[in-house]
Amino acid sequence: MVYNVRKGSDTMGNKKIRPAVQADLNQIEKIYAQARRFMAENGNPTQWGNDYPRRELLEADIKAGNLYVAEDHDQIYGVFLFVIGEDPTYSYIENGGWCSDLPYGTQRKTRMDADRWRGRQEKEISSENFWMPARNTV
Repeated sequence: MVYNVRKGSDTMGNKKIRPAVQADLNQIEKIYAQARRFMAENGNPTQWGNDYPRRELLEADIKAGNLYVAEDHDQIYGVFLFVIGEDPTYSYIENGGWCSDLPYGTQRKTRMDADRWRGRQEKEISSENFWMPARNTV
């Protein structure tokens, strides 16, 4: 399934969001490598270290249908994880918790290709700027 990126009621050119596939992995890894460099150069060298997310984790995310890419004219410029339902990463929240037991979705690992889209903000592919129908969670 492919989702058009929208701002308000207008489709944003040829931009779209689609589930990632194995053939996307090299570009996805490049984007995450850029993010790790940026994080390290800006005072956050330990959150993702030198190898997060590892290829095996990305492959598992693709297989589960939770990894998405953002494209413009069929060129990948962004990647993110979108999980509907319980996300093990958030099974324990220190000094807090979820406000509800209702089904939820989490978006994380959101990054953009710095070489192609320098100066653009991640919010371009944030959940507020694209439309994606909810998947059946039952």
